[in-house]
Amino acid sequence: MPYTEKDLLLRQQAVRELGAMIEFRQQIWSVGQQINDFTFDRSPLLNWLTMKPLVYKKNSFTLLRWILPAITLIILGLINFDGAYFPLLFIMMMVQLSITGYYSKQIGEFQRKLSTGKKVMSNYARIFEKLAHQKVESELMKRHQQLATDAFKKVKHFAELVNAFEARMNPIAMMFGNGLFLYDFQILNKLEKWREENANELPHWLESLGEWDSLLSLAALHYNYPNYTFAKIKNTLELESREMGHLLIPDTSRVTNNFDLGKPAKVWLITGANMAGKSTFLRSVGVNFVLGSIGSPVCASYWAQPLVAMRSGMRTTDSLQEHQSYFYAELHRLQAIMEELRSGKPMIILLDEILKGTNSTDKQAGSRELLRQLKDQDALVVLATHDIALGDLETQYPNQITNACFEGNIERDQLTLIIPYMKVWLGRQMPRF
Repeated sequence: MPYTEKDLLLRQQAVRELGAMIEFRQQIWSVGQQINDFTFDRSPLLNWLTMKPLVYKKNSFTLLRWILPAITLIILGLINFDGAYFPLLFIMMMVQLSITGYYSKQIGEFQRKLSTGKKVMSNYARIFEKLAHQKVESELMKRHQQLATDAFKKVKHFAELVNAFEARMNPIAMMFGNGLFLYDFQILNKLEKWREENANELPHWLESLGEWDSLLSLAALHYNYPNYTFAKIKNTLELESREMGHLLIPDTSRVTNNFDLGKPAKVWLITGANMAGKSTFLRSVGVNFVLGSIGSPVCASYWAQPLVAMRSGMRTTDSLQEHQSYFYAELHRLQAIMEELRSGKPMIILLDEILKGTNSTDKQAGSRELLRQLKDQDALVVLATHDIALGDLETQYPNQITNACFEGNIERDQLTLIIPYMKVWLGRQMPRF
């Protein structure tokens, strides 16, 4: 579900604050690296949270947990005065071992479910503790801190209980622990009590941890690239950017461009030579739009966008397993996009050389029809193509479709520099880079 404008502003505020907390971010990263050493599947733990209790709040097990160990310990004490009680002690121990043995399969299954996440949960507790003791000012991080303050002691206690539960794997500890105290039932009762008290909260704690962990990643980007801007939110279907580039391209070789979409033309048709940067430009728009939609810094000096969904028709592949040719897969993608648009869902759409899987005549006819439909939809569209014949759509539909061109620079019979430029519908030319 997309963030609201208020959500994004709160996330941006948190990213700015976390960006300056270098030591805190490094500490969280250090603990997180230990978690990455383990393959942790949360599903067994979450499944355990929904299970019915085996011993907790059951009268029969409550009586067993207290009466049998009490009798056994009394007999053990009497042995100090009279060794004749030893056979009775042996009988009581066998009774308790038999009872725990009867439920050993169920108890062992509980242990396997919980043991897989014990060390991870212990590290989670350490992460929660660090946030609980960290001074924060942003509203969003204060919310997460409040959850972390409540979570770290309880999650730590859970990890300790699971660690105590694993002591049953020692044969000697199991024999004397269960024979004298019904140890399995005692620990399982504590775990089930913890579950009843915290089962509804644990998923929220983990969700909170995942959310502010993602904010830490964005904060690292903000710290490393302080010149990147944060997105402004527009209430109209318009996209504006200045000096936009792809953040994965080094600064020394990155080509940036100014780009406005929806002012007024909502469809941009980009043509140009191979290797001129058309696909990279589409990816630059896409990755920055996604970053702006989650409250991250954007690789631009200015960026303003609406809060809408994004869809793309790029890198479509065929599938032998699903019996889909490349052309069929691409048609299926375009059909899904059109269906979403017709349902009234506004979006930005990025298309790269569509309908490559058919002949040039059908490709051109299909592309024209698609653009005619897209221009009237509630969408911002950027289409990269080698079919320059589509350029006449700008004349047929002024103020709705506009053309742009990326060209290469050839010097001494060699392609030495890629120089993109754009010609917008008013006739202005963007500066060359």
